[in-house]
Amino acid sequence: MPETKPASEFIGGRVIQKASPKFRHCVLQFETVTQINRRTRRKRVGLAMSELRCTFSGRSLVFDVSYFRWDRIQFDERGEPIDDVFLPPDFAIEVLSPDQSEPKTVEKLRFSLAHCVKLGWLVNPYARTVKVFRPGKPVRVCRGTDVLNAGRLVGGFRCTVDELFGWLRIA
Repeated sequence: MPETKPASEFIGGRVIQKASPKFRHCVLQFETVTQINRRTRRKRVGLAMSELRCTFSGRSLVFDVSYFRWDRIQFDERGEPIDDVFLPPDFAIEVLSPDQSEPKTVEKLRFSLAHCVKLGWLVNPYARTVKVFRPGKPVRVCRGTDVLNAGRLVGGFRCTVDELFGWLRIA
């Protein structure tokens, strides 16, 4: 199917259009990609991207932020990344917008972790929380000075919840 704006996803045999992102959502998405790539790209540890379509396990999902370890990125004969991605990211981040369903987003992250995603964050700029999802572990709700640690998976990337939401102060 042709791409839509905002992106559509294929879930449970249905095409579902994502919520249109709001300003805070966009700032957090941009800054998260920037901060992760600042720590990982030059070292060829991995690469974070926004709005990348990942098709795997019968679904086609578009995460706000997808991170792939360098050894999992597929390149063509020119050394350029292949456009279509048919595998799950190593790390997936979703940022809630006011009109986005949190239960549906949680289900999306749970599905992804059941299909090889190693870490998921659900960032809620309105509650000022980050829910951390790891396979086989209970969801951890982080706020304030709690440390969000992506560990070796993401080149030692870590920040506090306050630091993450501090990226909203752009003036």
